[in-house]
Amino acid sequence: MGDITEIQAEDGKLNRFIVKFGVIRRRMATGWLVDIPSFYFDLIGGDFKAFPIVENYKGVHDLIMMKIIGNVYEHSDLQYRKGV
Repeated sequence: MGDITEIQAEDGKLNRFIVKFGVIRRRMATGWLVDIPSFYFDLIGGDFKAFPIVENYKGVHDLIMMKIIGNVYEHSDLQYRKGV
């Protein structure tokens, strides 16, 4: 947790996220609501939480394209920069 990652979006923009851990709520096909503890990616400078996509727009897993560029404990300045 606390890693700062960078990934290139379809439009070529580099988006930065902070890796966090929390509980996500999903509605199952049966209609039941379940809480799932999970890691997620919190967009820096935005109000968006992402979960890795297995097959993204390039046909690969997001985690293959993501690059860790630091963490909030050693590089706090990185968490305030929006997409490059």
